[in-house]
Amino acid sequence: MKWTNKGHEFDRIGNFFKNKKLLIYGLGELGQYVFDNIVKHNLQVDAFADRNQRYIENGYCGHRVYHVDDIYYNRNIGENYLIIVCFVEEHKDVVMRRLEQSGYINGVDFIYWSNFLNTEIEQIYAWYAANKLIISSLCLVPSTACNLRCKGCLNFSPYFKTESNITYDLQYLYNEADLIFEWCDYTPRFQVSGGEPLLYKDLDKILVYLDVKYRDKIERLEIVTNGTILPDSKLLSTLKEHNIFVYLDDYTIQNPTFKKSHNMVANLLDKNGIEWSDNKVEEWFYLDIDNTDHSCWTEKELIDFRDECGNPWNNIEDGKLYFCNFAKFASKAGLYDIDKNDYYDLTNYSENKKIEILEFTLGYSEKGYTNFCKNCSGWENLNKKRIPVAEQQYNIK
Repeated sequence: MKWTNKGHEFDRIGNFFKNKKLLIYGLGELGQYVFDNIVKHNLQVDAFADRNQRYIENGYCGHRVYHVDDIYYNRNIGENYLIIVCFVEEHKDVVMRRLEQSGYINGVDFIYWSNFLNTEIEQIYAWYAANKLIISSLCLVPSTACNLRCKGCLNFSPYFKTESNITYDLQYLYNEADLIFEWCDYTPRFQVSGGEPLLYKDLDKILVYLDVKYRDKIERLEIVTNGTILPDSKLLSTLKEHNIFVYLDDYTIQNPTFKKSHNMVANLLDKNGIEWSDNKVEEWFYLDIDNTDHSCWTEKELIDFRDECGNPWNNIEDGKLYFCNFAKFASKAGLYDIDKNDYYDLTNYSENKKIEILEFTLGYSEKGYTNFCKNCSGWENLNKKRIPVAEQQYNIK
């Protein structure tokens, strides 16, 4: 795979991490939290540093604990470890400045924990130091069917007529999951979405399959529902038993008629002990593909746009991993023609090619953007266009 200049930067950063193990500096509550999460991500922490003599004498979780002075006065430790600084904000600057005074390089020899955990840096480290592929998020869509027709729907559901909705059978979905996890060693978030996923009759079965077979590779398995359909007892039992997180959309301000069903769903989730979040926002960002034209932009402008956009969702479908889930959703609605640069073909597994998926999902590929970027206003913070939440529309041109 040919790289842009940005890709060479990826390689340069990664080579700093080769053969480096992880050392957590600070074994307070924060350090223990970071340790627990790194282990969840299928990465290994090999040492710690602290001033607590009990830890220094006895170790922690079977690993050596250095006295912090060993870190400051033995610069060679930095050659063997990437030091994860785990101090609260008010104390971190003093610690990091002391490390720099001892000859350590920020971003190479040490890094603040929030700049590492669940970031691009962790993904690059995981590959170069541990040969593990972390994909920041994954999305599987069993069906495009939805009972709402929201203006500005990110999945373009209003553009599907009932007879044109795409619904996949269970074996297809199982195969898609098997394929991506042949490549992927870990993902913080795996979302089963839609359309409206509660319309999919076998939603409970695909959730059970993902949990039972791949939960060691998934930190949070989740669904998102629009709050207008009540989950049945079978699904509620599955959500509870398999620890599925639910994003419950709240459209009640824009659509007061949804309030009753939304509250009923919330009560059912609470009653059954299911973890959920009220997904309430004042307004939506609008992709506005009908009125957006970036076709005159240079390659650099399109790459910069995609980098700033940073849409985190990677969609799985047809044995392919899509660079932008919205591009794929638009193509299914007949609004965009998928380009060969928009996806990575997962069907020919090779251990040596896993780095190409990492490059691809982080935007370090040859192209660095999709053609869809030419007609899209972008993700969230980049996008200044706003529309009312879940405003219903019935005439689609």
